[in-house]
Amino acid sequence: MDDTRVTEQQEEQKSLEVEGDIVDTAPDEQKQPKKPPKKNVDMITLSEHQAVVEGLQTEIEALKVQMAELEQFKPKVKTEHEIEIEQKQKALFEKEIELELKAANLHEFKDFFKPDNVEQLTEMIKTFQELLNKRRVPTGFIPTDHKQQDKYTQAKSQGNVKDMIKAKLFG
Repeated sequence: MDDTRVTEQQEEQKSLEVEGDIVDTAPDEQKQPKKPPKKNVDMITLSEHQAVVEGLQTEIEALKVQMAELEQFKPKVKTEHEIEIEQKQKALFEKEIELELKAANLHEFKDFFKPDNVEQLTEMIKTFQELLNKRRVPTGFIPTDHKQQDKYTQAKSQGNVKDMIKAKLFG
């Protein structure tokens, strides 16, 4: 009889839980004085729970689609062989820069040249040489108080009359 009473109570409790009400169906001996039922804010119904789960699943699917789209922009992982080839190409390009600068007699300035390709290097060299040539002309020594002496003035300063007459007659 106790078994049937317990199963009846369990069925009654299940039916009440489905309706959204939670009722204490414990045997009378275990019952404590009844308190007014508190509404638990954290408790949600089964339909609300399913709606939340479905919403989250749609968000997850949308994020998976975005991840798949963004995978194409992910950088490719390079193999050791590819990395080695890139290092050799870089070393070769640096040697080429060094040789071009030596050919232009600008190897002392190699730290100032950082081109991306050979064509850019030749343009840089050409521009740099033009700048150097512009600087050389004005910085050379040009005397300002020095006058050109002709042959007559030179002969006069030496006291050579013969050369003085020669300079006057022949030019």
